[in-house]
Amino acid sequence: LFRSVTVSICSGRGRHHAMLNVARCEVEEEIYSCLCRNPQLSKLDFDGRVRQHVHAIRNSGGLKGVREAMREIHAAVKDKTRNDINKWPAYLVSLLKRFKENELPGKEAREKFKIRLQ
Repeated sequence: LFRSVTVSICSGRGRHHAMLNVARCEVEEEIYSCLCRNPQLSKLDFDGRVRQHVHAIRNSGGLKGVREAMREIHAAVKDKTRNDINKWPAYLVSLLKRFKENELPGKEAREKFKIRLQ
């Protein structure tokens, strides 16, 4: 009797804007999902710098990369309170930077490049 309904928080403006909004909508939905799972996080914690890093992750790792990054954020903040961190946006940026360095495709290539330079 009950059906699961997926609600999109992004509204389309027609076919012309559809492709332009795909990345933004995917990022917004993943951030919203992260906020729902982590009540200690606020929408304001995902400021422009944080969103810029999330978009960079999407560009290199796709939606799968964004979801993995949000799982990393969840794992890092699940036992924290608002008072544990002074600057939440800066903390999220540092988590996302570490994720990009360690988890995204191309890590092996970056490490090989470092070895060649030595």
